[in-house]
Amino acid sequence: MVLAIPKIGTSSTASTNPMLLAVIEALGVLRWRPEAIRMLSHGYVNEGFNAPDRGGQLRWAIPASQVFLEGQASGSFGGAYLLLGDRPNAPERLFRLQATAPKDKFPLDGADGLKKMNALGQSLVRHRTDQLFPVFFDQTVEPFMPVADDASNSAFS
Repeated sequence: MVLAIPKIGTSSTASTNPMLLAVIEALGVLRWRPEAIRMLSHGYVNEGFNAPDRGGQLRWAIPASQVFLEGQASGSFGGAYLLLGDRPNAPERLFRLQATAPKDKFPLDGADGLKKMNALGQSLVRHRTDQLFPVFFDQTVEPFMPVADDASNSAFS
């Protein structure tokens, strides 16, 4: 089974990272076997994190929320890898493509950097083609069929 998790746009945080939720749904609701799941998560540009020069509540108010959200994203990655029995340093079934760019390089409210962002994404894929092609593009997969809305489903009882 292949799960593709696209993310669109730029974010200095990964507050909407759906990897762990997708794995939980695949395992718990759809009853897929962990070894049958292949996941490719891609598409957002990480701006990194720079701590304020000096401490204090006002200087840390916004950066602290970024730290918490990055922690949530890291937990989502780690939880997904753990549940699938994969390894983030040498993945076989769970892959994350994520670029890093300077702060405000690709603002969410502008389209000026779309060509550069597209080139950045293509570069990420080119560098990992040897890993990604045999897992995602060298085989025919079954079409995804959503689970019927069935109140008698034991997973929800």
